[in-house]
Amino acid sequence: MLMKKNMDNENNHNPEPTQEMPLVDIGKDNHDQTDQQKRDERILQIDQELAEFSVKAQTEDEINAVQMERDQEYQNKIQELETGLSQPLSEETKDKIHQNMVDSVIDRARRVNNKFDNLQILRNTENLITNMESLGAKIDNNSRIRLVEILSSPQILHVNRRELVKLFGVDEKDDALVRKLYQPFNEKYGKLLKEWLIKENKFFSPNQKLN
Repeated sequence: MLMKKNMDNENNHNPEPTQEMPLVDIGKDNHDQTDQQKRDERILQIDQELAEFSVKAQTEDEINAVQMERDQEYQNKIQELETGLSQPLSEETKDKIHQNMVDSVIDRARRVNNKFDNLQILRNTENLITNMESLGAKIDNNSRIRLVEILSSPQILHVNRRELVKLFGVDEKDDALVRKLYQPFNEKYGKLLKEWLIKENKFFSPNQKLN
């Protein structure tokens, strides 16, 4: 999902984070308390970065509409300059003006919104895993790292659900636990899957529903 921002003033925008969020812990300390502290710190960092985005969501159609407006402004500016100079501008000059008035603004908006999308997916991944643990799933640290890798990346589109069940430490013969986890897992997993299908432009648009 794209972010709404003031594209008429490049100085009025959310600053792009300078570092990407690490997806997994790389330390080898296997003490439960230490692992829990690492997870809590990671979630807190994600929430802090998400809090920097104090604007509302915007669709691809909306950002394309803004681009059309910027393109029209660009055309008007070229006409104004050529009229004032009484001669046509070179293609190189027009390209530079277009880059400043249109391309750079739209490109930056998409980069910022892509970062927001990735943070949202990472937060939803952590929510899913934490929710499954609260319902009885027994997830060791290595499995948790693998789950984050899968669920917060395009790997989710290619991994069989049975592999995920194993990573959640669920015995498929434990009917009571399977029934307990089934609905909340499918709901949160389906949301993540839909986000990646949209992000990777596979089969779905933002307005379609995932059955």
